[in-house]
Amino acid sequence: HPKKFMGSIYFSDECATHSPTAATVAPTWMPSAKPTAAMTKMPTTLEPTIVPTTTASPTPRYFFEVENQCYWFLSTDAQYEVFSNVTSATYGMLLPLQSNEEDNNGVFITSLGFHVDFESIPPQNEGSVSYEVYTLVVSGYYADTNRTAMKFDYRGDFSLWKKISHGTVEIHDRNSDYFQIPFDNFPPTYIPPNGGVRSFYLTLDAPALIYSELDKKQGIGKKQKDDDYNINRKRGDTPTLMVGEIVIGYPFVSAEFLYSAKQFVGNIFQDYECPSQSPSLQPSQVPTRTPSARPSKSPSSQPSRVPTQTPSARPSISTEPSKSPSLYPSTSPSISPTTSLPPTPAPSDQPTSLPSTSLNPTSTRIPTDSPTFSPVQSLNIPNSSSSMTQQYMVRAIMCAAALLMCLHP
Repeated sequence: HPKKFMGSIYFSDECATHSPTAATVAPTWMPSAKPTAAMTKMPTTLEPTIVPTTTASPTPRYFFEVENQCYWFLSTDAQYEVFSNVTSATYGMLLPLQSNEEDNNGVFITSLGFHVDFESIPPQNEGSVSYEVYTLVVSGYYADTNRTAMKFDYRGDFSLWKKISHGTVEIHDRNSDYFQIPFDNFPPTYIPPNGGVRSFYLTLDAPALIYSELDKKQGIGKKQKDDDYNINRKRGDTPTLMVGEIVIGYPFVSAEFLYSAKQFVGNIFQDYECPSQSPSLQPSQVPTRTPSARPSKSPSSQPSRVPTQTPSARPSISTEPSKSPSLYPSTSPSISPTTSLPPTPAPSDQPTSLPSTSLNPTSTRIPTDSPTFSPVQSLNIPNSSSSMTQQYMVRAIMCAAALLMCLHP
């Protein structure tokens, strides 16, 4: 039996590229400026501009930041106070959103804002109305836009829709009929890039959702231009709101006659990358605490620091020598001469008659036949106690030598 297939069919296709510009600019016959023969030494602009250049940024009305997260939204209610008296209310509305064809990243929808007709809320709701938000589990339109030969229609079939948000709008002590779903109660929902479509279904449990009638030449499959449509098209990362349909009933109904193409009144929010802080338009008027060092044009002939007339520190004085003298003589002579004791007086010409008696006589050399005119050098007496003992020994040897000469002429 002929039946409708419920699902998706995927196929490979060439990735879309940016369309070329419609008109090309013909080249000029001559270059616009004659190139210079050499690089200039001075910059082209002698002085910096007073006002810095700024890049395009979203207007403050449609851009804001909440808890370090930035949001951008498209609006259809900027003139709400003007046309609010010609609006109507119903239970719910189907909203198809399409990403920009030049957007290669896609868009995350983060919240919806809508208007509530308090007078349309029945008394049994006790001053409140509940809202629900659904999204189609597959990307694309919720129904074929060709209504004369529809190939698919997902309206009224809850098995193909996923609830992503729900809550309550309290109408007591409200100064405005506008309500926005909190960001933490709306999980970011992705719209595919390059013209991809995602369908949403917003409904209330009372016929209080405000909408407006279509403009001329609008219909299913056409665009509902937002308040800044032309600017948003230039941005390239804001989705396009397509003409949707209101639902005259709650919950979802499948009867086609209970759907009608209308315009959505409210705001649609999306994630937005936080821009960097824009530079100030005026330079700072407050000087720095300390001036910056100014370099000299030529080297100075004087030292940078003047020497002081007083020593930096007093020399240290030690009361004791660093090393005590050695108790034993060295085996090798010192490099610098040392101060010796004064020489002994010359021997007398007349020797004594008797030699002096020594407790420890030392062996002497055999005397020569004739005496020397210079005194004989003393022998190296080991373990001598003092220089005075050496002198006595020398004198004793001399006397003994003279005595031997007398006895053996």
